[in-house]
Amino acid sequence: MISMKIISDVSLDTALISMYMKCGSLHDAQRVFFSLKDRKCKTWSALISGCSDYGCSSVALTLFEEMQEQSILSDRVAFLCTFRACNSLQHVMIMHNQVLKHNMENDPFIASRLIDMYSKCRNLEEAYNTFERVHGKDAAIWSSIISCCSHVQQDNRALELFQRMIREGTKPNDFIFSCVLTSCANSRTLTQGRIIHDMSLKSNLLLDVVVGNSLIDMYAKCGSLDEAFKVFEKLASKNCISWGTIIDAYVRNGSSVAALEIFDSFKASKQTSDRVIFISVLKACCNVGELVQGRQIHIEIINYGLSEDTSIGNMLIFMYLICQKLEDARNVFDKLSARSCITWSAMLSGYVQQQQWMIVLDLFEELLQKELKLDKVIFLYVLEACANLRSITKLCQIHDQVIKHSLETERALGSALLDTYCKCGHFYEGYWIFERLPCKDIVTWGAMIGGLVHGGEWSLARRCLSKMREQGMSPCIEIYSCILNACSSSGLVEEGQWYFDNMKEDHKILPNIEHFTCMVDLFGRTGLLNESEDFLQTMPVPPNETSWTSFLTSCKTYYNNLNIGCVCSIEHVRSPKEVEPRSKALNGKCYQEHS
Repeated sequence: MISMKIISDVSLDTALISMYMKCGSLHDAQRVFFSLKDRKCKTWSALISGCSDYGCSSVALTLFEEMQEQSILSDRVAFLCTFRACNSLQHVMIMHNQVLKHNMENDPFIASRLIDMYSKCRNLEEAYNTFERVHGKDAAIWSSIISCCSHVQQDNRALELFQRMIREGTKPNDFIFSCVLTSCANSRTLTQGRIIHDMSLKSNLLLDVVVGNSLIDMYAKCGSLDEAFKVFEKLASKNCISWGTIIDAYVRNGSSVAALEIFDSFKASKQTSDRVIFISVLKACCNVGELVQGRQIHIEIINYGLSEDTSIGNMLIFMYLICQKLEDARNVFDKLSARSCITWSAMLSGYVQQQQWMIVLDLFEELLQKELKLDKVIFLYVLEACANLRSITKLCQIHDQVIKHSLETERALGSALLDTYCKCGHFYEGYWIFERLPCKDIVTWGAMIGGLVHGGEWSLARRCLSKMREQGMSPCIEIYSCILNACSSSGLVEEGQWYFDNMKEDHKILPNIEHFTCMVDLFGRTGLLNESEDFLQTMPVPPNETSWTSFLTSCKTYYNNLNIGCVCSIEHVRSPKEVEPRSKALNGKCYQEHS
């Protein structure tokens, strides 16, 4: 064309620039543009549009700025093309100022796009101010502002605007219905949702699949599964989103078996599945422990080429772990090329559940090589492994990582750290962490006191109890259970008696069967069988199997007191409750040794 010396005109220049940009040749498009002596608004718009689509946002915005400097009158197309390059609130506000300078804010297309851009930046007030300045608002303007409110989860405001729109005489379209139904779903306003449903029927929009899908979602989130399914059944055309929405609705409402049955119907419809549906049905399999169907779904996922999807992989791991198939879960884990924190956390949880503590720590070492931002759940799992292995070396490494990830003041992690230090025998390090926690709850106090008691640090444990009281917190039943268990396992009679009395007298906590059993065990372990029997016989609640077993074990240990064991075992056997095998064996042992 150049060799034929065709005289350039605006349409041809614009078409050339657009063609080069669509072919991905920014350089050639710029060459044509800068060779033009007389650049019109259309040619500027073509290059700006291409740069926006090409991902060169800064170039597009710079071109628009140069266009203003050269006093080229910008039209609607130029603005709309440049809007596509705006990827920050600052860019949007700069363009908004240009719109005001050109007196174009009342243009419905431009106003609508401005509202949409403010919505993406989550700036509702600027979006609303733009909306209010528009005269003669059409459905597109109303759609933009209602969608904006729904997007930033200002659901009540979205519903108020919808009602105002109706009063001002604008008829809602399918997109507006969909937006306000989403707001009804988010705010759980079932009554308003039903009213909008009736309006959609009168507008003959129910057959629209977009409105239908929004209705299904609204009814499901408002807890009306029957109404959701009725809408689903009446849809003349069901797309993948329709099926995914109803399946997810049943899963979220605890009807996982029904969700899997609907999935079977979906497969019979010969429609193509997507990742959302697969994730929902895998959740259903997790909820009901359905391994057979879970495996079938896994095969389908592989056939669809979605096995590398991280979210799907995570759900497969969860499904196999819930079904006690740790090896299958690990196979899925190993084949995932992209693993999120959730992936690692799920796999760690599987090994924690199986008490494979060394593998937990080995997996954590592998995770550290990936340079992911770790969350507290992962650290809680590895700390549990460390506590069970009593590995102070590993604990120090994990503690360093907790600090590196700025999680040392997180309450749950602080409790786990101090508990692990205490279990590793490093009580003062645990206490050091405890003292630096900005906020301590009953679990934190319990972990600290229990750890100190278990390690025999009684003065420090009592100091903690006093501090609790000073801070207006009273030890709970669980804390005393922890303390008495520790006293029992350590054979600390005086301390155990002190805490038992302290619980009743100072804190007015009525001991339960667990506390009495701890005391029976405490006295029995140390050979004080008369005191143990007194607790057993004077409990305000009937002794349970654990109480009897503990006492009889002590009687078996201390042969000089078999009389007590035999007398008590007679009462135990006469009890109307079924006797556990271990108690029966101990009863028999008492009789055998005594005869």
